[in-house]
Amino acid sequence: MLLSFKDKIRAYEFAGRIESIEGNQISMAGFFVVKDRPDLSGANQEKKVIVEISDQTKIIKETIRLPRPEEIKDPNGIFRVDDLKKENREATLDELKSDLAKSDIGLRVSSSINIYGRANFIADQISYRVPIEP
Repeated sequence: MLLSFKDKIRAYEFAGRIESIEGNQISMAGFFVVKDRPDLSGANQEKKVIVEISDQTKIIKETIRLPRPEEIKDPNGIFRVDDLKKENREATLDELKSDLAKSDIGLRVSSSINIYGRANFIADQISYRVPIEP
């Protein structure tokens, strides 16, 4: 079987959950986000990686204001997260650790280089969401 350079799989994001944070390294379990290849991003494709944080890494915290029960119009209590009020701001690694102590946090990590298949890489940006109770 022959492969050409254009067949190379490319991923610039990794999404998953934090397993641990030690120093400037985050151990994660999740999947590489491969555009046009959703088959590589499913639960059966879970990988473990070490994400390194440099002085250049930006950490973005998105807070989401959850609705009060009386604000939810659906009789089953369902609401769209995309419709909620959000606020993005830069955060620190210590703040991420503090938020992690309160609840499980999923991360989306991005890099300007192809990270597909790598066991460790340096993050350009890390983003995560924290719900705010009413």
